[in-house]
Amino acid sequence: MGAILEESWVNQMKCWEEELEKCACKCTLPFDKWLETRLNDLPEHIQKEMFEKVDYVLFHMHSILQSSIFYSETRKRILSFARVISDQVQTITDLKKLPLEECYQLAEKEMAKQRLYSFIQGGIASSGGVFSLSADIVLQIIFHMRAVQTLSLAYGYEVSSPYEMMLSLKVFHSSLMPKHLKFEAWNQLKEELQNGDDAYFYEQNEPFVNHQTVNQILKCIAMQTFKYKTIRGKPILSLMIGGGIRYRSMKVAIEFAHKFYQYRHHYEGMSLR
Repeated sequence: MGAILEESWVNQMKCWEEELEKCACKCTLPFDKWLETRLNDLPEHIQKEMFEKVDYVLFHMHSILQSSIFYSETRKRILSFARVISDQVQTITDLKKLPLEECYQLAEKEMAKQRLYSFIQGGIASSGGVFSLSADIVLQIIFHMRAVQTLSLAYGYEVSSPYEMMLSLKVFHSSLMPKHLKFEAWNQLKEELQNGDDAYFYEQNEPFVNHQTVNQILKCIAMQTFKYKTIRGKPILSLMIGGGIRYRSMKVAIEFAHKFYQYRHHYEGMSLR
């Protein structure tokens, strides 16, 4: 990456981190506080069981997606685009050698598709019934998880190793955090990079799922239910509102994950100089 482009990117990243830090100082929303209180009121053994089950489901969902035809086709497509840029690219790992702006272009091509799919899926789900609403929650999680895996590939990281798989899961969880908690999650991810050089196995034994993860899932269910009741029987309106909400939700989640992989590409590139 040229010196001017690199300096511009560093400045943009600083501004983004400052905005993230400002959000950390803001108060939580009343609904978030209410959900957190209700979760805390549950007996400790029930909370633990709930977190373990959600953690188990998300882990296996991630594994299934990683083994899916979609992942394989995305991998091939990214490699095909990258080889047009540079004939030195033979494997996904070789993408780390590309300048940041070229990896960014590859990632943006894929993310544009993800946002479009989310818009369409959100519109269809909103115009459907209760079953469609239930399936929509699962699909939303799958779309977000898939986007993180795709970003990982675009910057040269296969999620097949235990470390990369668990790190991408951590990025996924962090991207779903409410705004006031994302700065802390961001710093934890940066610390992860500093401590995980040349790692293959992920050594952290603590579960990813906590109050905030479950809080966000419950919040999503509540918002989807309210949206369904509000726009039920209005197909055109439900299509536009549902698609718009899903597009924005995907865009916010993708932005956080994308910033992380940009930062990682830059950080690891700097350490090799």
